[in-house]
Amino acid sequence: MLSFERVTKKDVKLAHVFPDESKKFVAELWYTPKFTGDSQIVNDDYMTLLRDEKMRVLNDYGLSVAEFEMLVRDLQDTKPVNPDYDRNLKKCYLDLQQTIANKLKREFTLDDGHILKLNFDTSKPRQNNIISAFGSPGCGKSHSVCHTILTDRALFHYPKVFLIGSVGEDDPSYEPLKKKMGAKYEYHNTADLPAEMYEMSFYPRGSCIIFDDISSESDRKRKQAVLLMRERMLSICRHKSLRIWSTEHQFFNYRATAKMRNNSKYLFIFPRAIPKTFLDILEHTFSWKRNKRNAALKLVQADGRLVVFSLMYPQFFMSPKRLVLL
Repeated sequence: MLSFERVTKKDVKLAHVFPDESKKFVAELWYTPKFTGDSQIVNDDYMTLLRDEKMRVLNDYGLSVAEFEMLVRDLQDTKPVNPDYDRNLKKCYLDLQQTIANKLKREFTLDDGHILKLNFDTSKPRQNNIISAFGSPGCGKSHSVCHTILTDRALFHYPKVFLIGSVGEDDPSYEPLKKKMGAKYEYHNTADLPAEMYEMSFYPRGSCIIFDDISSESDRKRKQAVLLMRERMLSICRHKSLRIWSTEHQFFNYRATAKMRNNSKYLFIFPRAIPKTFLDILEHTFSWKRNKRNAALKLVQADGRLVVFSLMYPQFFMSPKRLVLL
């Protein structure tokens, strides 16, 4: 269940609620496993909440669109079952009531004026801290990586932040991180990486390593060497508590991205730029049906440009305006 307060010791903090342009959050969003009580979450738009259930309800109960909308309005007004309804409408009303109760425990949406931000915390040692961002050029991958790292509560405990790629040292996307970390920040171009950087022993425990567009390296041998280095790090970085960030243009590029997809704790996806990636994840990883996937796509595209998938416990996806448990 989703809630605004910690209920048990096993609760996991998923996100913070911020007023637009504010640096201070006003609420925390928690996940409580195996909770059976009433939901703390409310929603003022049941019609949107039931969008992906509409076709199922119309087919299962043989309702018209007008009858469906009438039932949803009654639910929204918290009316009891209308005694004038026939048996089929009463049965559908109770079904929708249960569906709403379940969705309010698993889906959270925000109104205008507030945004959700991931509770990105890498302070625990020897945890999976692998994050991968996929999207077309210019969609905001580097910007999202930089600003998410800046929200890490363990930021000032990083011994080093390494940016490895072909983006250039003067890339404005990483300027806030460079300014914040000072001498702890290092940029290295894939064209002239020192030999010692290919060894894990070079990186201090707890360091943050960013691989940005390394697939854009023009020299084939250098590109292959850096890709192999990244693959080794993805496999064993947990043992040195390293934080690994990677950005790539193509999601299904087997040789370059298979290990990123399989090992990542979080996936950063940009559904406005590449909607197919968002749909593919919901279909192949979480087995969502087509109408449910398409309804979710329309909602997150309206919410903003970034969607974060959590592939480890608890599994969810989050846009700037909603969080849905998977």
